[in-house]
Amino acid sequence: MKPLRPSQKIARSALTSVFELMFKVRHGLRFSQKPEFPDPCVIAVFHDEMIPAAQLCKGNGYLAIASRNHFGYSVAQVIKRLDFDMVYGSPSKGGSEALFDMLAALKEGRSVMLTVDGSRGPRRELKPGAVIMARKAGVPLYLLRATGNGWRLNSWDRFLIPFPFSRIEVRSEEFPLRDEQGKRLDLRSATAAASERMRQMAEES
Repeated sequence: MKPLRPSQKIARSALTSVFELMFKVRHGLRFSQKPEFPDPCVIAVFHDEMIPAAQLCKGNGYLAIASRNHFGYSVAQVIKRLDFDMVYGSPSKGGSEALFDMLAALKEGRSVMLTVDGSRGPRRELKPGAVIMARKAGVPLYLLRATGNGWRLNSWDRFLIPFPFSRIEVRSEEFPLRDEQGKRLDLRSATAAASERMRQMAEES
């Protein structure tokens, strides 16, 4: 990795400070429930619900992924303070290495949390990575929604900054990767069904 120029260091430092301020609201959040996930598993969340999801799952030593850019690095610095370990990669850069690291962690008995529509969207459209990872590692896939009232950024995902001390409605469930006859769902069908189910979960809260 090339060393950062002074201007890049300043940009990262400024972004990290911004995200630190955004994440401060997490301290007073009230959750409708706090689900317990078995280790190991893959936990799928939407990118815009990163703040409440990270607070909900803090302290468990989960592995998460961040993009190899200033935005991803800055978010990672804040999330790591919640006892998450980070790997860096994206479909365009470092994705294979990140996938290998996460699969290795799952096989060691650790869980992985993925923002399944990140890092560029489309918004709330699950990508196949979570399904692929759960299958390859032979672990369950859990869908997690953490929704509430707050400010929405003018970003591709309409990133949520919850109001201080607000209530977060939490829903989680295991998503079946096989049909009722025990046959493995094909990747496209499983990904589409999981994506649709995640969108429905918030409506049922």
